[in-house]
Amino acid sequence: MTTKKFWTILTLALIVSAIWVIGVLADTIYLPVIVRDPTLTPTITPTATQTQFPTVTPTVSSTPPTPTRTPTRTPGVYVDDINNGATTNDLNDENIILRNTRSTTVDLRDWRITSDSEGAQNLNFNISIAGNGTITIWSKLGTNTSTNYYLGRTTPFWNNNGDCAYLRDDDLDLLDVFCYGTSADKIFLVIP
Repeated sequence: MTTKKFWTILTLALIVSAIWVIGVLADTIYLPVIVRDPTLTPTITPTATQTQFPTVTPTVSSTPPTPTRTPTRTPGVYVDDINNGATTNDLNDENIILRNTRSTTVDLRDWRITSDSEGAQNLNFNISIAGNGTITIWSKLGTNTSTNYYLGRTTPFWNNNGDCAYLRDDDLDLLDVFCYGTSADKIFLVIP
């Protein structure tokens, strides 16, 4: 047998085999198998009902929020309180109180306090604060002592409606932020 005849017969055999396989597969019917579980019973899902909720009416308070502090602070100097005077342009009661939570005296030379109401104006002072002590820094004129320091201003520094104090050390690092009145919502800053 010649090579050409061999390849022709082989090709025809493969074609016939392929046609036979396709024919067999075409006659095959595939049916899905359904298995029933006799233990299952239908359940009824209740329909949701609409419920009435009470209406909440917000209460408006005229008291400004009280500043809150981080409960665990590292020892240092912080703003303890700000008194903004009883009336506008009242210097008699206007002051800021700093607290030293360290056991040693801290030199506040070249430290700064900036307020929102005065913009870029700073309070600069050359004082020290005793260990575990406070110092009150007054806006008005007065005689300096170890616990009271007078700036000798003729105009108020703190805004009566609300303000923020930013305490910075001599390296201009921000150490504390204290806000009151309408500015109390700025206390989101977390200072160590």
